[in-house]
Amino acid sequence: MDWARVLGSEEEGGESELPIKVEIASGTGDWVIAQALADVGKASWASIELRHDRVYSTFARMALQSVPNLCVM
Repeated sequence: MDWARVLGSEEEGGESELPIKVEIASGTGDWVIAQALADVGKASWASIELRHDRVYSTFARMALQSVPNLCVM
């Protein structure tokens, strides 16, 4: 994974070239993880969930599947 491209490098002014997609009320994360894996190198994803047990579930699945382009909030 080219983190300079995902996160943006100092030479580029810190801006990412990839779009950011957001899933609100992600539940246990099945759908958002599948979408993030399909978009590796094409887009970054953010998963937003209010319930802490669902955040934990999504985060655990993300970590176990090594999803590099997903942020769980």
